Amino acid sequence: MSRLHITCPHCPSVVFSNERPAVVEKPTLRSILGAAEKGPSESERYYSLKDPFAFDNISVSKPLASNIKLLACGECEKGPLGYFDPEGKEYLLLSSLEK
Repeated sequence: MSRLHITCPHCPSVVFSNERPAVVEKPTLRSILGAAEKGPSESERYYSLKDPFAFDNISVSKPLASNIKLLACGECEKGPLGYFDPEGKEYLLLSSLEK
């Protein structure tokens, strides 16, 4: 299995550098946060991680009204870089962050 190396898009901090996790299709962050217009549900690809300690440098927000938690860079605290899904008990990191 190959390794995945992701840096923060806002600073040079390494967010994840480990074995490549599974890729899953989930609703877009815009739709989860209520910013997307109502219509057909859109999805995007995420890396699915069960263990928050698999990340190198990530911060997790307090739960939002929908009970999800947003992921941000642990160094510059900018994000969101993904979210924690309490139903699936998984941390979802946007696959589009891979360069």
